Amino acid sequence: MSIVTLNGPLNASLRAMRDWDADLESLFDHLLLDRAAGRGRYAEIYPRMDVVERDDAWDVYADLPGVRQEDVDVSLTSNVLTIKGSGEGRGAFERALTLPEGIDAEKVSASMENGVLQLHIPKTKAAAARKIEIKGNK
Repeated sequence: MSIVTLNGPLNASLRAMRDWDADLESLFDHLLLDRAAGRGRYAEIYPRMDVVERDDAWDVYADLPGVRQEDVDVSLTSNVLTIKGSGEGRGAFERALTLPEGIDAEKVSASMENGVLQLHIPKTKAAAARKIEIKGNK
């Protein structure tokens, strides 16, 4: 059996497109995956955060590896939660998150363990989820 290769202009264009696609994929892998893994500049400035809504509260988790608790400042002003600080080899960082109306600012609590900052932000009674009964003809 013999191998047939095509060297026409269409094949050259397809090869160029395939090479261009591979270059773009490599570029995006470098930009996005390196940053997501915490090795890029974006991850240094903006810590990764997860926000979980519960019936009665919001829980916020911020990944701050290598940052000591005393180097972190958390504030809440007009429903804007701000986390800022600095860490060894990380530089300064700041992240702000606008929270919805109906939070109980007086009862917000924070803890930090193993490089993860956890904030518990209770909702006011009026903002807490409640079950709504559906009425209709039976």
